[in-house]
Amino acid sequence: MSQQEQRAHPLLAGVVRADGLGAAEVAEGSRTQGWIDQLEPLFGPEISEIFIQKAVAFRMMHPMGRMHISGLMCHVDDLDKRIQREGEFLSNVLTGWNFGDGHCLDERLIAAWQERCQYEPGDVIAVFTESRPAYTNRVQYRVIDAALGTVEKGWYRHDDAYNSQPWLPDGPIPHTVTWRKEGYEPQGVPHPGNARKVPSVDHDGNWLIPRQTAGGVVMPPANTG
Repeated sequence: MSQQEQRAHPLLAGVVRADGLGAAEVAEGSRTQGWIDQLEPLFGPEISEIFIQKAVAFRMMHPMGRMHISGLMCHVDDLDKRIQREGEFLSNVLTGWNFGDGHCLDERLIAAWQERCQYEPGDVIAVFTESRPAYTNRVQYRVIDAALGTVEKGWYRHDDAYNSQPWLPDGPIPHTVTWRKEGYEPQGVPHPGNARKVPSVDHDGNWLIPRQTAGGVVMPPANTG
């Protein structure tokens, strides 16, 4: 592992089709003792799922989590019908270990998971972000489809994620796509707009640039400059 990888602490968020194999079903199609299995005897299925989703809510309180969900919104057409899981939890179940370093659950772990489960394209989508490097606002991200591998790379501005509300009321945060797998097309909401060298979202969460939505372009308020 390189010195750069040792310093980084990227995070990963994934979704699985609700009607497909669950995130804990990994070994040759059999169900392992996963998160819900451990909690259900004590709390029942509904409360157990709420406990698991607290990890996603916790991640959304941090800037990188807002890019995770932004990426999923852009690449998944039915996000509300998907099972969402926080990446460190995924590592706990699949490997039995979690270093707190997202490089333990990057494309290599996804590929090993795919080898056992044989998902179809679009079944499992993960968004992986690096840590914010020192002395820069530019943070790198990747989108991974379990069946296709890495399908998109790009960057977002840390300040834009920090200034946005955790529940993303205006949709995905601005981000710049620098590479996309040939023939791959995201299936979610429209790309909102590119990140810039200067902030695109102010401290009050207002967009300073035109925002692309499914209903068309939304212009920023006149008083935001």
